[in-house]
Amino acid sequence: MESEELRNRLEEIYSFSKELENRIELIDSRIAEIESIIENLKAVENADETLVNLGAGAFIKSSLKEKKLFVNAGAGVFVRKSISETIRILEEQLIMLAQSKEEMKMQLEHGTSE
Repeated sequence: MESEELRNRLEEIYSFSKELENRIELIDSRIAEIESIIENLKAVENADETLVNLGAGAFIKSSLKEKKLFVNAGAGVFVRKSISETIRILEEQLIMLAQSKEEMKMQLEHGTSE
């Protein structure tokens, strides 16, 4: 390979590895968010009241009249699920995210070892 071709190839590998690192960071962020949601759902499962975050550090106390949640099923469709059903769905998402993260880490290792 000529030096320019080699330089171009190294730039491609660098860009590819940076993109994968960014995706891994996004997955880590999503995993942390889902873990927090699961923890919060478990905390309210047997509660009669909770604090609802309105944003910007403002909360409102709310009574829990029912324990069914609206869960996004995709394409703008929401379905009603119990707290335990919602936790199961979120745990499945955690598994899929962890698998995606591992695949990306393998790609990163493979891409940078060439």
